[in-house]
Amino acid sequence: MRRQARYLFAVTLGVGVAGAVAWGCGKKAPSGAARGQAPDDARSAAPTRKADRAAAAGERVSVKAGSLVAGSTPGDDGRDPLLEPVLLEVELGPFEIDRLPFPNDPTNPARTGVTRDEARALCRERGARLCSELEWERACKGDDADLYAAGNAWDPACAKEPNSCASSLGVLALGGALREWTDSELTAPGDDKRRAVVRGAPASADGVDHRCAHRGAVDGATKGADLGFRCCKGPPNAAAIPTLKTSEASFTKEPLELKRVQKALQAIPELAGYAKDASFFPEDDAVKAVLSRGDGGLKPGPVVTTSPVTWNPVPTEEVVVVALRAKATSLILAFYKLPHDGLRLASSLVLKDEAGPVVLSYTSFNKKRVTWSTCWDCPGEYGAVELRDGRRIVISHF
Repeated sequence: MRRQARYLFAVTLGVGVAGAVAWGCGKKAPSGAARGQAPDDARSAAPTRKADRAAAAGERVSVKAGSLVAGSTPGDDGRDPLLEPVLLEVELGPFEIDRLPFPNDPTNPARTGVTRDEARALCRERGARLCSELEWERACKGDDADLYAAGNAWDPACAKEPNSCASSLGVLALGGALREWTDSELTAPGDDKRRAVVRGAPASADGVDHRCAHRGAVDGATKGADLGFRCCKGPPNAAAIPTLKTSEASFTKEPLELKRVQKALQAIPELAGYAKDASFFPEDDAVKAVLSRGDGGLKPGPVVTTSPVTWNPVPTEEVVVVALRAKATSLILAFYKLPHDGLRLASSLVLKDEAGPVVLSYTSFNKKRVTWSTCWDCPGEYGAVELRDGRRIVISHF
């Protein structure tokens, strides 16, 4: 027997809008990870950090030893999941970095149009070396894990006058108007060739491409008018970003503790009121109830469950899809999985006055979505969790 669909509303907190970042019980978030990684972080309205003084020719900035949370958070605006690691904690030794791109002289333009080997040789002539990409990112993010070198919001003025914009460590023009060679290499998923890593972006690039975490991969013999470099000095840091782990889009049942989900809900203003009463639907009874309500019958193939489902919408990211009951309301939630048992909301759908049960289903024949249902094959009583354009996770209903 088909039922009338209940009133529902959605909260989509995917790319371009920050969801909550919740960390597992007893775990401490990496320094700067839960703050400064979200595009709408409370500090994003802060003014762009300007240079406190003009650079001197040959000036270097000393960077002390310490930790760096490299990469970005799934859901960050502009994030490339095939190149950027997820909040990778690394330790770096001390080093010095040129305050400006080579020749590190404010009276001369940045040197461009050189290959990476030529950039290395020019640094060696000065008793220095080409910076690693993690040293570059450390100088860009500073001690506060800034999204952009000059703060947590992109200012186009940093592309027009890059030497006027400073990182919190005092390094100028990072990511403003140039791509910069680094001494690092990567192999991107789906690419069998090892390529040189460049950091930063040309002045004409989209704002999100100027993020400190943005990575590019090019052939080391490339030359370009927007491709420069800067030098570092001191013992080379051996730390490197490992090849990103990949897997084909797939599904597995997730042994997710309810208290982790409740903690994540408590951090989301629109959903916090459901946290206390939230619970999972009982597996056997819920599946039987949903199937019996429909008249379409269970088609061969799909797995039907009330357990949380882990899904790989792209090869290097994991999303866990959850169905919950909170008194007379049902919730379908999608969270990005983060290190230290962290969860970041990607999207949610709240079914008001619908006590459920809600089941999740998936099949190996369609790896691009997880479906949900309160009545099997009943119009208005089912929908899907899907990856949409712009890498947005969206929960829809049909």
